[in-house]
Amino acid sequence: MLSNEKYQIVVIKNTYDIYPYNQQTMRLLAETWGMKLRGYRKYFSYGVLPNDHLDFVSNHIIVCHKGPELKPIMAIKNITAKSCDTFGIEFPICGHLFKGREQEYHNHKKAVEEWVSSHYPKDVAYSMGFTIDPALESEEKKRLLSFNWNLFYFFYSTYNIPNVIHGISKTFRLDEIQHEMGFKMLKFRNEELPYVKTKGYATRSGEDVESYIMVLEDNKFKEDFVKKSEVFRAIWEDRIEFIGESEELRKVA
Repeated sequence: MLSNEKYQIVVIKNTYDIYPYNQQTMRLLAETWGMKLRGYRKYFSYGVLPNDHLDFVSNHIIVCHKGPELKPIMAIKNITAKSCDTFGIEFPICGHLFKGREQEYHNHKKAVEEWVSSHYPKDVAYSMGFTIDPALESEEKKRLLSFNWNLFYFFYSTYNIPNVIHGISKTFRLDEIQHEMGFKMLKFRNEELPYVKTKGYATRSGEDVESYIMVLEDNKFKEDFVKKSEVFRAIWEDRIEFIGESEELRKVA
């Protein structure tokens, strides 16, 4: 069981607006990016990057060990379609999953584009870059991995982001828990799509990562999963928030 005494959740939103002006945000993200590089290099071939320009326009959920200074030990980020429009960048899921294989995965790409477009009025988030500190003991890694899915429920329901799409690893057998949460396989013409082999994310053994594309609509997390998540309500409510004031908010003010 995770406790407030040992763990601290940190949420960073509107990163572009807060990062240049907040020393704690700078330090936490720098240490998070280092932890992610160490984590990815343990499992993926040299050159796979968990960090890029999207970090500056993404939301970050970071779990830290408490101490004299917070130490990031697990993190995931997400980016919304509306944020991508604001910054004039492409919603990245197709680029991440199909780059160089657009023709091979034409139906997948079409299904993603149609799904994102149809859910855009209420906004859509793409989650990515999940990492656990590779130096942790295996039992702690297992507890944190399980807790990460509870964080999905808390984050998306608290910040009112109703629709989520992500590539979930078949290689590391993470798809089963997604069904328990309420995620469903992306469909094309009413048929579930098979997994894709992501060329840009080869494992250290040289194999392409196999991923399903899964979606959650209108925050329809399954009731049983919500009940299990509520056990962690206290640690979530004790989170630290770093939320930048976006240009839109400044205009209103």
